[in-house]
Amino acid sequence: MIKVSGAISLYRKMAWIISLTLILQAFSIRAVNSETAGKPFDICTPLELTYSVGLRDIVEKSYREFGYDVHWHILPANRCIAMVDRGILDADLVRTTSVIEHYQNLILIPVRLITIKIDLYGIKRPDVPPPEPEILLADENIAVAYPRNSLLIEKMVKNPASIGTDDGAHMLKLLRNGRVRLILLPKVELNRLQKKGVDMSDLVLIRENYIEYPGFHVVNRKHKDLVDRLAAKFLPAIAEANIPGKQ
Repeated sequence: MIKVSGAISLYRKMAWIISLTLILQAFSIRAVNSETAGKPFDICTPLELTYSVGLRDIVEKSYREFGYDVHWHILPANRCIAMVDRGILDADLVRTTSVIEHYQNLILIPVRLITIKIDLYGIKRPDVPPPEPEILLADENIAVAYPRNSLLIEKMVKNPASIGTDDGAHMLKLLRNGRVRLILLPKVELNRLQKKGVDMSDLVLIRENYIEYPGFHVVNRKHKDLVDRLAAKFLPAIAEANIPGKQ
């Protein structure tokens, strides 16, 4: 049995230890932030898509809380990821795991920022259900308009007549002019077209969520010490954010 006086003494010691720990953590955070204060941090994004503004806000706020001065670079998808892999740029806004696997110097932040969903449209409903995306996009007899910013889809495309574009209106034009038989339209782009009042009454939704994959923030390996800290920042921020494509 512990005496009251002994319990009080033990409590005071524990409180002192906890207080000291918090003080040391605070000094540690300030020290880290003082090292990075004003230091430029270059992040690229392949396109200014509908959802990217909300994501950029979350990502930029997290880095700024660590003291970094964030600079954004809008670049073609392949060039963007390659420059991060080479360390010329520090991070890529959002990528899929299948793309990251092809590079040696990229580290994924293990918090899903978005789920990218892409629908399959045509002018008329096909006689048979569409095959899996890998098979459809490898069919040299079927031209498809697809989102050019998606390296995952681009790697599946084998038909030289298929066309990559990130403009939904351009996809519709290609479909209506007979340049392609089908289009892969991201939901965020569909929402943008609908808000603009674009007529899509002649389109047939062949398969909703035909392609679906998660997106993660990616940093160059030289910033591996930021992985856990960024994950801790992203998780609550994403949970509270209203971002199209978020799950």
